[in-house]
Amino acid sequence: MLTARTDSILKIEGFRTGADDYLTKLFDLPKLVVRILSLIRRYTVFNGIEEVMQKYALMV
Repeated sequence: MLTARTDSILKIEGFRTGADDYLTKLFDLPKLVVRILSLIRRYTVFNGIEEVMQKYALMV
């Protein structure tokens, strides 16, 4: 979840509603990219790389 809101209650609600991560503005782009790659890496462990690449139209 990418947001400008930093309140702890809102962070908890974000995770409860399905967020895998919570990043508040102002953020730097390299940190965002690394977090996205980390989520993709975790997802592929459970679902297999072929399904992930097909679902999100990723190319290596």
